Amino acid sequence: MKKNLYTHSIENKKSFKDSLDQDDDNLLSAYHRIQHLNVLKSKFITTVSHEFRTPLAVMQSSIVLAKYYGKKGQIDKVEKHLQEIETSMKALNELIDQVAELNFSDEEITSVQLIEFTENHTVK
Repeated sequence: MKKNLYTHSIENKKSFKDSLDQDDDNLLSAYHRIQHLNVLKSKFITTVSHEFRTPLAVMQSSIVLAKYYGKKGQIDKVEKHLQEIETSMKALNELIDQVAELNFSDEEITSVQLIEFTENHTVK
């Protein structure tokens, strides 16, 4: 049975509409993926910023206390705070190294990976 021109035209329109619907679905999916990645990026930046500030705050307070105890001649307390500074510096260097090693490829960073990252790199 031969298809007439009208039937062929209707089939082409249906095929074209199906193709447009698929394109719309793909665009919507890509949009949602971008939104999700932006949320993850923001969480990552917030977490890393916090993780950098923690050892810096420890170092800053330890410097103030070391100076204070140094003026009083309490060398044992000065040494304790210098050790705190050294420990915080090592933690900060480790964090910097690990952030530098991150490879932001086309793979999606999941929130589970962010949680694991922060749990493994929290300065105690």
